[in-house]
Amino acid sequence: MPKFEKKGNKYREIGYSADFTVFYSDGHTEVVDIGIVTQQFDLRKKLFEYCYPHELKLLTYSKIDGGWITHDELKKARKARKEAKFG
Repeated sequence: MPKFEKKGNKYREIGYSADFTVFYSDGHTEVVDIGIVTQQFDLRKKLFEYCYPHELKLLTYSKIDGGWITHDELKKARKARKEAKFG
């Protein structure tokens, strides 16, 4: 988002730079970010989704789930463990 002024206040530009961009031979592009979901990431993801047609994939490390997995896979695994524990 570019910088702007409103009612005498100056706002800095907001940018987003992911960790990796993967270009596939079939022509599609995937953007990969490493980390955890925070409020700041949610806002950046929303800006990314608005500005770019590419898929944004968030990877995170989970020792219990075997290493690097997508955040969506982590949510599913945690839900499955919770359901198995509490029925």
